Amino acid sequence: MNKNFTVLEQADKAWQKTNLDINPSGVETAQLRLWLVDDNDRHRQLFARKFEQKLGLACVGQFASAEAAILALRKELPPEVILLDVEMPEMNGATAVKTIKALSPGIQVFMFSTFFNASRAVEARKGGASGYFRKSDIGQVMQMLRTLLHPVVSDFKPE
Repeated sequence: MNKNFTVLEQADKAWQKTNLDINPSGVETAQLRLWLVDDNDRHRQLFARKFEQKLGLACVGQFASAEAAILALRKELPPEVILLDVEMPEMNGATAVKTIKALSPGIQVFMFSTFFNASRAVEARKGGASGYFRKSDIGQVMQMLRTLLHPVVSDFKPE
């Protein structure tokens, strides 16, 4: 079985179970600048489309390599969030996160992978990654993006 098809199929099933439509009424909401970095075109397109459909969130940057994202980061307005694939041909995501954070420390970089790799997760966290998700755990990714889009504000004031 094609590994890419399996990941896409798992993610699509997870989305169907997820009821996290933030913007069902179509009312414009505050936007979050999001970049997707994944060497797999199908994954990038699927996730970008689903984030748009479910969250009303447009991916303002999509890159097929970490090098392309880093080059863009040097020239463009940086995003608030980057979803960065862990395993890519040239520079892997765990290495790229160090450069991204050095260029723009305020960016939240979340690692995104088909499989969990403990050593890569530790390396990414040491490099400054904010988190690590499997692509098939899309419900967690959606919840994280939803929280970033609409942070919970409390009126609680300690006495």
